[in-house]
Formats: sequence, C-alpha cells, structure tokens
Amino acid sequence: MAKGKSQFTFPYSERSEQIIRDFLQANGFQYKEPKNAESYYSYKDGMCNGGLQYQVTGSGITVYFFLGKSKKPMVVDDSFVGSVAKQHYKNVLKPLFDALNNPEGFTGDTQLSGGANTQRPPEGSTYSKNMFEESTNKSREKFAIIAFVMSLIGLVLSCLGFTYGVALIIMEFYFAFLGIKTKKKGLAIAAIVIAGVSILILIAEIILIAMGVAFYGL
Repeated sequence: MAKGKSQFTFPYSERSEQIIRDFLQANGFQYKEPKNAESYYSYKDGMCNGGLQYQVTGSGITVYFFLGKSKKPMVVDDSFVGSVAKQHYKNVLKPLFDALNNPEGFTGDTQLSGGANTQRPPEGSTYSKNMFEESTNKSREKFAIIAFVMSLIGLVLSCLGFTYGVALIIMEFYFAFLGIKTKKKGLAIAAIVIAGVSILILIAEIILIAMGVAFYGL
C-alpha cells in the first residue's frame, strides 16, 4: 500500500466548512492531535481506519484523506492491496464529496480515484444536512447483515467445539451494535441473541470438558 495522502479540491463556498463539520459529526470522526504529526480527524468502524484533513486554498477547499494515521498515511487509490478497506472508506466519504461538489444543492456522483479533483458539479437533488445521517445509517445497515451472518457461523463453530469461535463472537457484538440503530435493527438484535447462545454453548462445553477431566482423572 503506497504511502501518502489522496486529495480532492473543490470550489470554495461559504457553506463548505459547515458541510464538512456536519459530515464529520454525522459519521463520528474524532479530532486527533498526535505528537510529532499533523492533527487530523480519525474515522474507525471495524472495516477501515481512516483519516481526513481539509484546508482552504485560495478560491478552493482541499480535502486530504488517507488510511491509517497522519504520521504514516496510506493513499486511498485503486490498487489491489487493501482494496476492501479503501473502497469502504471511499463509500464513507462519497456523500461529503457529492455535497462539496455543489454545496448549494447537488448530491450527484463523484468519481473517487484518489487524485486531484476540480470537476464540474453533477446534477442531483437538493443538499440537506440530514443526508449525511441517512447515508451513515444506510452504510451501517451492512454491519447488521454482516453481524447476523457471522453470528450463524459463530454458532456452528461453537456447536462443533471450535474455541476460535470466540473471536467471531466478539466481532459479532461489535458489528451488531453498529447496526442496532438502523432499519436492519432486527438482524442486529438477532445477531446479539445468537452470539449469546454461542457463548452459553461454549461455557457448557468447557464445563463438560472440565468435569470429564476431573472424573477420568480420579
């Protein structure tokens, strides 16, 4: 994965910085001030660990985005290495870039290739602050689905006595809680319940094994 930062430059508007602040808040970005490195906004959701910075440059506003931390940033390009995390982070950032492309009213399609961007704003619908929250919730619906699928896998592994199912259970809870406030809430709750059953099965297996060792050890 190449080191560095990807960037897009957009025409500056009096709404540009407010749009960025709304986006950062809606998506849970955290402001970081690391030692011996540039400050940045950190994003984590279990599928990627990304960073974002922005700067007003003349008549434009430049957004820098990368994977990892500002001290050792990784370019969000189209290369194969880390492609899953890169594509996921691009999808997270897409609503922001769509809004910055035309802060007065467009939410069209912005192509994210990791290079400089001064393209004309595409046609689309009216920009709304709520679109960031809606986009975030829609993205987190995927986590509810992932959690449900993983919970089924974890349940099977637990029934077969594989102890490494514990790692899956931890991830199930994490993804389920990310998806608990979305329209896929039912799947998230189901994942939590199934994960709980898996834990009970593992505990029962451990007790039975301990009892067997104690019995035959006598």
